[in-house]
Amino acid sequence: MYRGKGSISPAHLGLHLVRQFPRWLRQAFRLVVLADTAFGSVDFLKGLRKLKLHAITGVRYDRLLQDGRQLFHLHKPGQQVRLQGLDFLVIVAWFYLKREKGKPRLKRYVLSTKPLKASTMGGIVGRSKAGSRQRNTALGCIALVNQPGWVYITGWCCR
Repeated sequence: MYRGKGSISPAHLGLHLVRQFPRWLRQAFRLVVLADTAFGSVDFLKGLRKLKLHAITGVRYDRLLQDGRQLFHLHKPGQQVRLQGLDFLVIVAWFYLKREKGKPRLKRYVLSTKPLKASTMGGIVGRSKAGSRQRNTALGCIALVNQPGWVYITGWCCR
């Protein structure tokens, strides 16, 4: 549990939990870690890379690219870019969250360390946000969602 300033960050807690996955699970399925924006830090992404796992995480719209631009300057979803602090390519896409009548849709950015189409990334994230389960997929997904004071881990594995 994240206890605030001066304690271990949610990203390090998430990595600690991912390291505890049983070996058989990692061998039986191609796992993709689906994580909230709070887990989209450089340390978390580098840690997953060391564990040879892929991630799909939320990302802030103003995150810097290595060339100095920000994510909201991108015009085409599914572009491969290098984020500042990362030495590997990630794929960035976005999707729109529907809201109540009369309110504008919200634009949310996601990144993937696995080469996926933008529509695939949006579909996985959109379904997880809606609370429904992924079906007919070869991916095993583990979702890390950060809420104030809690880290929820939900998972499903389908073949």
